[in-house]
Amino acid sequence: MAALDLILRRGRIVTATETADADVGIARGKVMQIGGDMRAEREIDAQGMLLLPGGVDAHVHLTNPGGLGINWVDDFTSGSAAALAGGVTTMGNITFPRVGETLIDALERETALANETAIADVFLHPVLGWAGAFDATTLDDLPRLLDHGTSSIKYFMLFPHFDSQVDGYIEATRRAGAHGLITMIHCEDAHLIHDAEAQLAAAGKTAVRYYGDAHPVISEVVATQRAVAIAEATGAPIYIVHLSSQRALEVCAQAQARGVRVYVEVRPFYLHLTRDRFDEPDGAKYVGNPPLREQSDVEALWSGLAQGTVHTVCTGTRA
Repeated sequence: MAALDLILRRGRIVTATETADADVGIARGKVMQIGGDMRAEREIDAQGMLLLPGGVDAHVHLTNPGGLGINWVDDFTSGSAAALAGGVTTMGNITFPRVGETLIDALERETALANETAIADVFLHPVLGWAGAFDATTLDDLPRLLDHGTSSIKYFMLFPHFDSQVDGYIEATRRAGAHGLITMIHCEDAHLIHDAEAQLAAAGKTAVRYYGDAHPVISEVVATQRAVAIAEATGAPIYIVHLSSQRALEVCAQAQARGVRVYVEVRPFYLHLTRDRFDEPDGAKYVGNPPLREQSDVEALWSGLAQGTVHTVCTGTRA
């Protein structure tokens, strides 16, 4: 009989494939036994409660990006406490290198911070091209990331400098795939957004209610098409973060049908709310990139979840 620290008695265990009423034995923070005879000094009566595997929120922002004067309210401590309260035990934090840092430097800095301040498990997604910094050192770091506990990279098509450095981003995607990494991509076209903003400003439409028009669906569709093309050209897997629209999802579904390795993430935000929230007096609290869309988009995302076209639901938390 395994030596146990804690037993959860009479709970209902729910996994992805089955449900069962059984005791659960835990030792050193790990489940060691399900059902059968077991003893421990500490027991919790879980009768009438559900016992589920810890959730994974693979996309959060709990460390400040730096360089833009942005300071999130949440950090590793408050963010992980909130996650645990909701049954999420592991978080994937977006890691922005600071000026003069390599990807490895940034990972080491944030790993140390997470070890000191987080109360949930954390893994990191280093960002490429932050503040325009993208050089050969960045590419040379990619084969070393797995050794530093990281299996992903991220970049933003939303960055104004993306097009001027697109050759580097394509090569980074290729090298990432060759070394067992997945590339996360924020899909919005900076130039189409800039044009939409200019048109709205010229018309005097600068209120929050027009925010969805400033980040039009076409900017997401075009960027998603480019991301899919990069995946298809390089043979590397990509992960589209917080996709928001039916039209962008259709691009991904068509690519998946061709065998392109395209994975899709959606936020709870997009599954429950629509752009009419921007008309409310406190509509600014609903601002996000991409923005809230229409009810038809909400329904398409739910359908994508049911069909397996959408693979993950992540908060993209930043506050």
